[in-house]
Amino acid sequence: EASGGYYPSTIHRVINPDGADMTKSRISLPLFLHPRPDVKLSDRYTAEAYLQERLRELGVI
Repeated sequence: EASGGYYPSTIHRVINPDGADMTKSRISLPLFLHPRPDVKLSDRYTAEAYLQERLRELGVI
C-alpha cells in the first residue's frame, strides 16, 4: 500500500541448517518502522488508519 506495489513484502521463511549446525542457536534481528500517524500512505490510508485496520484484523484491538 505504501509504495503502490513498487516494494513488495518479503516472504518470511526460516530454513533449518543440516548436520552439526542444526543445534547451533540463531539470532533474530527484527526491524519495525512506523511513520508518523499523519503520514499519507495512499489515497486510502494514513499511517494511523492503516495500523489500526491491521491491528483489528489481527485481533490485537
